[in-house]
Parts: sequence; structure tokens; C-alpha cells
Amino acid sequence: MAADAVDLPAIGSVKRQYLYGAVALVVGIVGYAWWEHKNSGPRTITSDALPDVGEPAQTGGAYTNPRPVTSTVDNTNPDQIRTNTDWTRAVTDKLALLNYDTAHVGAVIGKYLGGLGLTADEADLIRTAWAYAGKPPEGPATIRTVGDGTHPGVGPLPAPAVTATRVGPSLVTLTWPGVPGATAYRVREGDATHALVASTQYTIRGLKPGTVHTFTVTAQQGSTAGAPSAPVTIHTPTH
Repeated sequence: MAADAVDLPAIGSVKRQYLYGAVALVVGIVGYAWWEHKNSGPRTITSDALPDVGEPAQTGGAYTNPRPVTSTVDNTNPDQIRTNTDWTRAVTDKLALLNYDTAHVGAVIGKYLGGLGLTADEADLIRTAWAYAGKPPEGPATIRTVGDGTHPGVGPLPAPAVTATRVGPSLVTLTWPGVPGATAYRVREGDATHALVASTQYTIRGLKPGTVHTFTVTAQQGSTAGAPSAPVTIHTPTH
């Protein structure tokens, strides 16, 4: 028998290189079968091993991230703003990021959505809101400003014509016709405010007999004041 051959029972003489090749093939088949069996069962993957949403898998095979992705509405996208409430929230949030005062923004938006006249600065704020979120889906589509005549009574409101209809030793009643568009009237004596009333008359009490008093009345629409009335001076009687 040759030195490079092996004598196998029932087979005879076999060259060593053929024998070694056959053994290697068997070992490979057995090893592959064992690996398949080991990896065919369920595997546990920790969250730390998962890539972030949108990241490719770090292994050679395909990978699908099992973690759910929460879909949110982008309130800064005009296409996703469906109500004036959505619009108000989007505008308030955006302008807050630009260091606008949230309370002031809310007040101006309230006036705008309510159809009230805005000052020039307030109108500029609404135009800024339009630039970021478009116009409110439920209107209005235009801005009403003080003095543009697009809203009844929107400034400057005319001065009321005030008269003293009753004068007593300790009181005086002031009366005036209503001013179109006015929502309230401020009654003053000098720089001091006696009252802010919705009616068209007001009685001032607690005056001293034999004294002189001068009053004015100013019509207002929201926080916008019109021109003051001509001063009304009265002398309270002594009896």
C-alpha cells in the first residue's frame, strides 16, 4: 500500500487527500445543521440594540424597527389647520418662540376673530400670524383697523353729547345719546374715573353741597377709546 493511502475495511485503499476531503465535508454539513437549529428559535432583542427610527440596521440582514412611530399634526402647516381653534393655537405657539407676549397675542387674536378694529401694531401682528399659519380657516379673511370705516363705530369714536339732567345737593345725573359701535362709556372727573358703564346715563353721588364739579364722558369699543365729550360743569345747590 502506498504511503499516501489509507486502507479502510470493506472499501480498500483510499488516498489520504480524498479521505480528508470527505471528513471536512461531513464536519461542515454537521456544523451548518447545528447553526441552523440554534438560530431557528425565538430571539430576544433588547431596546438598546434597536436602531432609532429611520436608522438602517447595523447587521447584514434586513431589519424592520418594531417600535411604533406616533404621528402628530403639524400645527404650523396651514394644510393641517382646520378650525380657528387650531389656527389660534398654532399662531400662539409660533409667536411665543419669537418672544411675543402670549397674553397680548391672545388678546389681539380675540379682537381680530371677533371682527373688532385693530391698531396699526395689532394689524401687523395678525399679518405676521398669516405669514406663519395662513389665514384662519373659518375667517375673517380681512383685517379691520381703527378708523378704516369697515366696522360700525370703529375709531375714532365720536364724542358723546353729555348733559346734566338732574343736579342735587349731593348728586348729579349725566345723560348722553348712544354712540354707534360703543360697548362702554367712561365717566371722568378730571383724570379720575368715576365709572365705566354700558348704559347712556350715570348718577354720581356723594358730592358736597355748594361745590363745583366738571365731568367728561368717553365712548369705548373694547380697549379702544374715542374722543372725550365737551366738559360739563355743575354747581351743587346748598339745599
